[in-house]
Amino acid sequence: MALKYYAVLDMDDYSTTYSTGGIVKDIVQIEDGTDENTIRQTNVNSYRLGDAEKTISIDEETYNQAKVGWIYQDKTHILRNPNN
Repeated sequence: MALKYYAVLDMDDYSTTYSTGGIVKDIVQIEDGTDENTIRQTNVNSYRLGDAEKTISIDEETYNQAKVGWIYQDKTHILRNPNN
């Protein structure tokens, strides 16, 4: 079965920062056919997504490169290495 790839994000507090970005909390792979609601309800890596967290779909190349701590950039909404 094919896999889908997701980055789990800890979002910035928009009410105080006006930022729509965040930090990568985890990178997960889920079997194709699993919808985002199921991902949110399934305890994939021993945690549940809270209000300040969300998942974004990523491609396999990004899945293989991205790491916990990467930045989900405000406005452009791309994942990037904070050291670059």
